[in-house]
Amino acid sequence: MLKVITISVATWVAGTLLTVIVGCSQDAAPLAISPSVASVASSTDASRLYEPASLIEARSVSELPDGLRQIVSGLMEAPGEGPQSRCCQFLLAGVSNTSALVAYEEFGYVGTFLAKAYVRGASGWKEAHEWAIGSPTSLRELKEMTSLPPGDYDGWKPR
Repeated sequence: MLKVITISVATWVAGTLLTVIVGCSQDAAPLAISPSVASVASSTDASRLYEPASLIEARSVSELPDGLRQIVSGLMEAPGEGPQSRCCQFLLAGVSNTSALVAYEEFGYVGTFLAKAYVRGASGWKEAHEWAIGSPTSLRELKEMTSLPPGDYDGWKPR
């Protein structure tokens, strides 16, 4: 005898998405972090210094301040699965004298859009936050995607 099982559309969609996500993921070696990027994990003060209100949009890596330009250039040139065997592609950024927000695409089996916040201290630019985001087309969209405070969004990762 055949039994009929009824499930909601939401349950079916959730199950299908989970199957696709788990089935499409690949283990990858973590990216090497440039020694010029100082981690803020030991300093919560730097995390609090990040201020997105005064950021001005930058459309290319060449528009970034010197120290930050070297950090972002190194990240974009790391080896990976993208065009010209690179790991990442710069999308856009917001920059001020003391804070920066950089959006980029990380290539892989399933591409990911990420944003990193940086603060400038006495020893240079330091990474303060990282978010998994959508694909922003403007600084306004990027700021909206990264506006949730730490812990309020599953894609946020403290650095």
